[in-house]
Amino acid sequence: MTSHINNWLDLRKVAGKIKIDGYPELARAVNASLYELFISMHEDEHWSISPGGITTNSYSGHVFWDFETWMYPVFLVMHPLLAKNGLQYRFDHIVGARKKAKDNGYEGTMWPWESGFTGDEITPREFATGTFEHHISGDIVFAARQYDHLHRNKKVREAVSYTHLTLPTICSV
Repeated sequence: MTSHINNWLDLRKVAGKIKIDGYPELARAVNASLYELFISMHEDEHWSISPGGITTNSYSGHVFWDFETWMYPVFLVMHPLLAKNGLQYRFDHIVGARKKAKDNGYEGTMWPWESGFTGDEITPREFATGTFEHHISGDIVFAARQYDHLHRNKKVREAVSYTHLTLPTICSV
């Protein structure tokens, strides 16, 4: 139990260190948001965050591109291991991303608009977003390149293995 309590206290130190002179309420809101982000991931799991985090059932806990685009920069700077784990979730499911690209007539990778434990596309069929949202693969590659640029860690680079990624041929990135 002591270890568990210490881990939470360590998290509070990371999530509560933003100070905004003259705006204590804004600082409190920013730190509360950081805390929400950090409690949504675990250092021992390759997982990403639903746009609703863990405090709501919005999005049914499914993973969207929001992590790599909107949440990821915070992890990249403040908690690199969680940033790596979020990316690793995607790379653990690269076979499915390649299959989705092939099934849609593309080469390379095409990550799902909405995914869960399997990493496969689980967007309900009545929504066409799963097949039309081509930016997701670019968002993921961009996040991986940000990690590599900031941390230059060869072991992490090999583990994340973004160099094996290619975008669908529809993208000219």
